Amino acid sequence: MRSFCLSLLCFLGCSCFLLAVPNLQSISLPDKTVIYSDVVALDGLCRGAKTVFINSSPVELKDNRFQVRVRVGDYGKQAIFVTLYDELGNKTQQRIRLLYLKKFADLTNNKLSRLVEVLATLGYFPESYGVQFQPRQDLVEEDRTEANQSIWQKAWSLGIDRERFAILLFKDPKVKRSAANLLDWEKGYLEKLDIDYKPVQPAILVPEIKPKEAPVVKPVVVVKQEVPVAKSLAKTTLAKQTKVIMKAKPEMEKIKQDFVPTVAVKIDPQAVPESSTEAVKVKAVNIAPKLILSAPADKTMTKKNVVTVRGRYGAKNSQLQVNNKKTRPDKNGNFTSEAVLKIGKNLIRVSGAEDVSVNVRILCLKSYKDVLDNNLNARLIGYVGALGYLPNTDKFYPETKVLKEDMAIILVKLKGLSLPKLDKAPFRDVPINYPAAPYIKLVTAQELLGVYPDGTFKPKEEITRYQALIILAKLEGLDYENIQVQPNFPFQDVSPNSALAKILQAALDAELISSSPEFNGGAVLTRSALVSLLGKVSLVKKQLAELLDWEKGYYE
Repeated sequence: MRSFCLSLLCFLGCSCFLLAVPNLQSISLPDKTVIYSDVVALDGLCRGAKTVFINSSPVELKDNRFQVRVRVGDYGKQAIFVTLYDELGNKTQQRIRLLYLKKFADLTNNKLSRLVEVLATLGYFPESYGVQFQPRQDLVEEDRTEANQSIWQKAWSLGIDRERFAILLFKDPKVKRSAANLLDWEKGYLEKLDIDYKPVQPAILVPEIKPKEAPVVKPVVVVKQEVPVAKSLAKTTLAKQTKVIMKAKPEMEKIKQDFVPTVAVKIDPQAVPESSTEAVKVKAVNIAPKLILSAPADKTMTKKNVVTVRGRYGAKNSQLQVNNKKTRPDKNGNFTSEAVLKIGKNLIRVSGAEDVSVNVRILCLKSYKDVLDNNLNARLIGYVGALGYLPNTDKFYPETKVLKEDMAIILVKLKGLSLPKLDKAPFRDVPINYPAAPYIKLVTAQELLGVYPDGTFKPKEEITRYQALIILAKLEGLDYENIQVQPNFPFQDVSPNSALAKILQAALDAELISSSPEFNGGAVLTRSALVSLLGKVSLVKKQLAELLDWEKGYYE
């Protein structure tokens, strides 16, 4: 009987001790939650707690319930610790793991939204995106970050948009590992939080987190100045020393006196005497209205021939000019206009009063309806089209065979030759009024394209890979007569002892072509393949470098 009583007392004592430990019964924010805001609301219910800490701050406890808003840190892995103490100092702590991802408003129904959010959180997209990802926007220089620059270079050369760039990024093993680590709830989170707590004082109310206040702008007042300096000061934007009379009040009211012109001046309140009125030396400057352009960004590449220009102008209801088109801001200072682009380099100049202006450089690439973004040569076709080598049509027809007359036109444009005036037909099968006749006359005179012994040119003949190789070798000025064919010559369908092998070896050394098991010289060249070959020619490379130079060709 005695042993039974002792056991019963021990059981009751342990039960009382367990009941005394504070317990968090429910909380509104579960563990392992993805959030998109830096402030979260916590609503919790507890039992047996005297004091509650959210992280290291005590919060008010009323009827065993607490409600508080908590600000988390930067994007990525964050943890909130809810710590309960009873009157004896017994402690219970619960960890809430959070993943704070960057949110884009225009990806709500996009199946790649979570992928893009994770990549943006890891820093693979720039902060300048704001809340708009614009998945169909072509990649530009501003899309490059320190984290993505190696993959950006490859993606940019392919001419893909931001959505496809996100897919290409995720295929990189290093990016995959970073994303997996970010999404791993078991790693990277603080295990526990130590709090220096002594159970002697009641809980303290944590002040409500208020939104960040806008920065305080120093007062700018308008004062009238004395007649002797009025004319010179009103016509200049340079700071000058002059005397003004003003009331010494915090609100900086202007004095009503019979002075002549007015200028805006910045006044230091501490420099104003305590007397009601007194002459004070200040710097008077004309403050030009501010002009901010929100779109398009400087150094933008596009395939559209019209862009929307948006911005804000400090001089409300004043007239602006977008290039030569006049526009006027609304009552809030916002303005919208359109600018028509030509293929190639464009400068959009937005100008207002007092020589206020903003310049935006835009490179407009040639767009073809049948050249999709998944075409590996899409970006190069746009570049070569911007140089003016390709047909100025709505469609490119990338798989169409290249004809001799097509090649003649491209070669003349590439070399920048002037068309001659014809007084007779250049060949028996090329009449004088034939559209490509002057082009054919030029390229045959320079021996870039050959003529048949019977005196015909055959403009509709299809160009083979072999003929294209000969043309490229001539453009590059390759000396293939004395070249030595290497033992590892890759083309199995070409004899190493042939003249063609020497030309191929020279083209390989100049990186005009890539090695492959077969050359297949008799195959007909397509337009897409021709652009790929042109992109390796030194003359074209030089012209492309000039096209992509943002510092030249815009302000001249």
